Amino acid sequence: MLTTYIKRSVTNRPALYVFLIFMQIVSLISIYFVFGLIYRAFTVFEAAKESEKEIYVSFENNNAVTDEDRFSTCLDGKTFVDATNELLAFIKDDCNNEAVSFSSFAIMQSGGKELRFVTGGGDFTKSGTGKRIVNINPNSKAFEGVKIGDSVNIGGSDYTVNAFLEDVPFDLTVPDMNNIPDDCKVRDIVITLKNKPSYNDAQEIEKLMQKLYLMPSSIQMPEGLELLDEQLNSTQIAVSVIMILFAVFNCSFCYYYIYLTNKNTLRVFRLCGATSSDCRMIYTAEVILHAVLSICVSYILYDKVLKAIAEKYFRGIDVCYTAKNYLLVMGAYLIISIMIMAVCMSRFTSKPLSQTN
Repeated sequence: MLTTYIKRSVTNRPALYVFLIFMQIVSLISIYFVFGLIYRAFTVFEAAKESEKEIYVSFENNNAVTDEDRFSTCLDGKTFVDATNELLAFIKDDCNNEAVSFSSFAIMQSGGKELRFVTGGGDFTKSGTGKRIVNINPNSKAFEGVKIGDSVNIGGSDYTVNAFLEDVPFDLTVPDMNNIPDDCKVRDIVITLKNKPSYNDAQEIEKLMQKLYLMPSSIQMPEGLELLDEQLNSTQIAVSVIMILFAVFNCSFCYYYIYLTNKNTLRVFRLCGATSSDCRMIYTAEVILHAVLSICVSYILYDKVLKAIAEKYFRGIDVCYTAKNYLLVMGAYLIISIMIMAVCMSRFTSKPLSQTN
């Protein structure tokens, strides 16, 4: 009975059904796009202050009494370099963000002398040339008599003195993080991002740092967005539901027209023994079939094609398109469609057969 009804309807009015499916696909794509725009409006901060883009991680044991205990929890140079490179790749590839600069502070023993130094103090993306160079503080007792261009041995490796930096309160500066000695102790790191991370990105970055940096003493992320996140969720849901209602109401006119033109077919079904429940089931099944088809096509079209185009013009819009959010929109659209179409159909199915003219 259901197959007969749908086949007869589609055969008699193919253009109407094509228009109906097209209208639902366009409506769903519009909902996906607006859903992403709302998320972006709350979580993209191109104009954020520098302090709102900084991540600070400390490895020192702040409860220690002696320096030896204090630095015992610091990372060795090799572990730090490997972990930081992986972290920076994650920020760029998975969070669609990037670190524009960082500074890390370290301490080590070399030639019987204690050296304190900083690495990556500027735009580290321009370093990585492979040259082992250092900038030294001419007032440091560890480098008395050293001239620019001289070679100095630090931690068993030779470095070329590149410049004097009197205003840096450390013995030396290693511009390229990848060239720091393996046996140094890294005390902390400050990373400045290009854009303020979203609430979800900040959580993922912090989780990864806990793993890569072997549970550091403390992590300070940009100010949390818990309140904004709650407002975001409420706004996304509210606006999406409103858009879904408008979309379903528009489509309901097509369904109502289909119902009016197929009313005689349903009357024949009832004359042949179909109950009101059978008619409701036929009508509901038709609505579900079309809605599911539209949902599948709109998802494939938007997620695989249009989302990438939207991302070029609205950076960060793709972050909200998780399986959970897609299912939320799709489920709401399907449920609201069924409810509204049931109201349209109730007039016919609730009447006795003798009154269904």
